[in-house]
Parts: sequence; C-alpha cells; structure tokens
Amino acid sequence: MSTFNLVKGETGRILEITVTDSDGDAVDISGKTVTFYMWKGSTTVINGGSTSFTTDGSNGKVYYDFAEADVNTEGIYEAQFYNSTDDIYYPTTSILTIFIAKTVP
Repeated sequence: MSTFNLVKGETGRILEITVTDSDGDAVDISGKTVTFYMWKGSTTVINGGSTSFTTDGSNGKVYYDFAEADVNTEGIYEAQFYNSTDDIYYPTTSILTIFIAKTVP
C-alpha cells in the first residue's frame, strides 16, 4: 500500500499513479473515465468520485489534483482510482493511504 502525505489545506499537490495489470505492465486507459474516491473508516466518504484527468493514457498515467475539500481535515484516509467501461466500475489501483497532517503553526 502506497502512502501520500499532505498538510491540512495544502492544494496544488498532484498524486500521480500508473494503472497496471497483474503483471505490472501499464494499461492503456485512453478514452476511459477514471474516477478518484477517498474515504475514512467504513462510512465517511470524503471524496465521492471526482473525475481525475489523464495526460498520458496510453502509458496508464493518471493525475489527481487535490481540491481544498479533500484536504481540510487532518487524518489518515484510504483512496482508490476506479475505471469505468460500459458503465461498469472496477478498481484500477490498490488502495492508497492518504495522510493529512495538521497545519504547521
């Protein structure tokens, strides 16, 4: 599980992942819709499905720019990217850990 560290209120940091298959090879996601979900615990959804953007779909690259609402509460969160094809959603990455630290005084 990968960890991405942020500070409360920090925007402008971009999470970059590569969608890979079970062999670790990049998956071509050109023309697909990739969605980012972030949650804390089993019921608290922080981000209910922002559409991320791809800049290098043929190489499986996905980038997510955290919005202010994503990073306004410190804590440890889980996140995952999903890919939709023909209205079927499936995970494109393993679950990530997002750590949001308190603002430095």
